[in-house]
Amino acid sequence: MFAPLSPTDCHICLASVDDFRDQVESLAGLLVPDEVRRASRYAFDKDHHAFVIGRSLVRTLLGSYLSLPPQDVPIAFNGYGKPLLDTGKQSGTPHFNVSHSADRVLVAFCTSNEIGVDIEHIRPVKNMAELAQRFFSNREASQVMQSSDQEIASTFFTVWTQKEAYIKARGRGLSLPLDEFDVPLEASDAMTWQPVQSRDAESSWFVQVIPTPESFAGAIAAPVRTLNIHQWTCLPAEPFQFVKATPGP
Repeated sequence: MFAPLSPTDCHICLASVDDFRDQVESLAGLLVPDEVRRASRYAFDKDHHAFVIGRSLVRTLLGSYLSLPPQDVPIAFNGYGKPLLDTGKQSGTPHFNVSHSADRVLVAFCTSNEIGVDIEHIRPVKNMAELAQRFFSNREASQVMQSSDQEIASTFFTVWTQKEAYIKARGRGLSLPLDEFDVPLEASDAMTWQPVQSRDAESSWFVQVIPTPESFAGAIAAPVRTLNIHQWTCLPAEPFQFVKATPGP
């Protein structure tokens, strides 16, 4: 499926929910009963499908890394709701994170460091400038409010995905106030790690904008800037096919 997940690598997979609509029922067979119950509680098909696709993708790839059937992968949650592998203190256990927005699902895996990812559909949001003033740092909010009408949504979600990836990587939810840290605002190419400026961080953290389809923004966060990102597009197969999107072995 993939090459082994080395300590210096991070694997990212991006899937379109629409591509898997005919496979949702079979993919649900890779889940454990509690996940099937959780999936059934979603009111809208798109959210139900995104959960099933994301969780079955996570279980399939973790099973590949660990040489386990997908249903036997022991997934638990920390006290803030972040999913993790329940393997005790075993070293080299993969860390993972999942995000979905609109019809896209993004998953990421790393053995050596905690990670967080976020993907968001860039769209108009009511009172976007006011939301930035309420939740972003002063510097970030100023950047959003100075954006033109054509750029404000892109700027808002570029900031938002980096902030969301960071708090997900830290694994402490919104106990980390969003306005107490700054994410990079300077223009940069995707696939470049940049530092997060935080008064609360116990150590250095970094974020990276990742390539996404047009009209989406995406980001990943980690406590090191030396991880090599390898990205794949996920397509329907038995159950998944992966097409490499970035250079690497």
